[in-house]
Formats: sequence, C-alpha cells, structure tokens
Amino acid sequence: MVEFVKNFFESHTQTALISLGITALAHIFFALAVYFDTKLNHIKYKTIIIIATALFGAVPTALYFAFRRILPTKVPIVCTKCGKKAPKGAKTCPKCGNTHFAPLQFEDVGAIKTRIIALLAAAIVLFAFDTWYTQYSPWAPDEDEVIEEIYDNGYQEDTVRFEYVENGKAVYYDRDGKTYGSALDVVLYDKDSNPFVLKGDKYVCPSKEISCKAALVDSNGFIVDAEEEFGNIPSSVPFKTSDGTMYYGASDVSWNKDGKMVYTSNGRIMN
Repeated sequence: MVEFVKNFFESHTQTALISLGITALAHIFFALAVYFDTKLNHIKYKTIIIIATALFGAVPTALYFAFRRILPTKVPIVCTKCGKKAPKGAKTCPKCGNTHFAPLQFEDVGAIKTRIIALLAAAIVLFAFDTWYTQYSPWAPDEDEVIEEIYDNGYQEDTVRFEYVENGKAVYYDRDGKTYGSALDVVLYDKDSNPFVLKGDKYVCPSKEISCKAALVDSNGFIVDAEEEFGNIPSSVPFKTSDGTMYYGASDVSWNKDGKMVYTSNGRIMN
C-alpha cells in the first residue's frame, strides 16, 4: 500500500493535490467545530484537543464528542457590572471594583450550536466526496494500473536482476546462460520448461500466470507458484522446506553466464 500511495502521488498529481486540499479543508472544519464546542462548554486543555482534530480529523473529533461530558472544565467568572473576566477567587473586579461575579454565559448559545452542526456536516460531506473522488469517480486511479506502473516504471533494472557489463553494455542472464538487454525481459522457467516473463505485477507464460507476491524460485532455479505449491504466500523469504529445498523471492535471484544462481543484490553465487 505504501508503494501504491507513493505512485498515486507521482502519477496522478492533480488528483492527489485536489484530494489533499479536500482533506485539509475537512480537517479545518472539524477543528473549528471542536473549537466552538470547547469554548461553549468551557473545556480545559482545548488547545491540545483542537490541534489533534486539525491534524487527524475525524477520529479525534469523534472521540471528543463521545467523551466531552467527562472532560475537565474551567468556567471563567465575570463581573456582573462591567463584564470583565476575573481570575478565580477574585474579591473585586480589576476594572470597576465591583464585588459581584457570575459564571460566564453565552447569549447566542443556539447560534453557536447551529454553527457547530453546520461545520461537522460540511466536514463529513467533504470526506464522503473525497472518497468518491479518489475511488469511484472518472478521475480515480485504478489500483491495478498503478501497480503495473510500479513494476513497469518504478523499478531500477538492477533491482530486478543482477547486471553484468560486457563490451560496455548491460547484460542479464537466465538459468540457461541466454543473454538479455533488459532485466525485465529475463525468462524464468518452471519444472515443465514453461517460460515466464515479468509483465506488470505478474510472471506470465502462454498458459499460466503467477503474481509477483506468490512467485518463488527454488534452489534448482525453477519458478514456483507459492499459492499452488504451498497453499499460501509465505510471510518471509528465503525459507527451507523439510526436504531441504530452499525457496527465494523471484526478484531476489539472478544467474551468471555459467547458469549459476546468484543474489540479485550483489551477484554472489548462492551456496
């Protein structure tokens, strides 16, 4: 998913920027709604709460409204004569000298609540629109296409197969010693001698295809479909089975001109 998101931003810049703008605006609306509500209810530590909602949006907002009744509060007192706020425990108003105080009250409570509801509704609508825009609209990137772009354009060739240089040109080998000018063209063979070539996110031959996630190469140099061979995709490679056979990720192995299997990362011959 990290690669998908990265390629989404690289290949769909306009869509990504619009999506970021929509998300940022929704976060601002959430933060404003929480700001007005914390002020209306005299919630303590409101700065931390507002920052959290501005950064993370819906989740902290939902948590705030779910638990705000148990959050600590601090109701300021004001002078009943001039309306000046006074510190807790004050005996006289610092402005007019009056000795009577009352808890701060908002005259426009109804308007503030309406504003809070409107901001929350706007933020939710924006999130719904962003989901539609990035996943279902005509401008939404197709995940299969993005994954194919990753494999077709995102790889450096020497991360797919180890590169040798002959007469000043890059050369790549298969297990039979045949040479290729591109790492992506190197053929992998299965035990039945079927040739597989990397196409997008799959290794394909005329009669079969293996996803890159499920593509393994055994210690004999044959490509294997992990789902077909073991019933699942292994959580880590390489690994050894009970019969002593080693299995590696298909992109982790390469071959030298003698047909010996080597590590793609450094060209060292495997034991």
